[in-house]
Amino acid sequence: MKIEIDMLKTIIRRTILESAACDKLNDKLRLAIDIIVEDDLEIFHYMYANKLQIVVKDDTTNKEVAILRAIASDPEWDGECWGGYIVDWSNVKDEYKGKGIGALIYDLALELAGDSGLMAGRQDVSIHALRNWKYFMKSSDYIKKTLDNRK
Repeated sequence: MKIEIDMLKTIIRRTILESAACDKLNDKLRLAIDIIVEDDLEIFHYMYANKLQIVVKDDTTNKEVAILRAIASDPEWDGECWGGYIVDWSNVKDEYKGKGIGALIYDLALELAGDSGLMAGRQDVSIHALRNWKYFMKSSDYIKKTLDNRK
């Protein structure tokens, strides 16, 4: 499903207004929105029974610019994790790194995961993704909960 630019702006503006304490990320999100408009990018999201995916594509070339894929936790492999989604892969093309696109797709993934929650990969987390996770943990704008019930 394609996220229309007006809907995206509304989601991001709401997030920005709700989070006055996160100026650094707000600047990143603002930059990402500007780039999406200027570079004619489109954002698509897909929700399946056990998968969530966000894809940013160049509308003129139809090439992927960024992607985030999260899978619903599997109790057999991951522990119960209370039904949360686990980010198993994300990537932003080099020319868009450092421009807020990664922060934007993670923020959208958090919104789409809703009450189920979103967590970092169980095996490894890239340095780029780690910056987002550290921000989310420090920010009071996000609800944190334990998704892993293993002791």
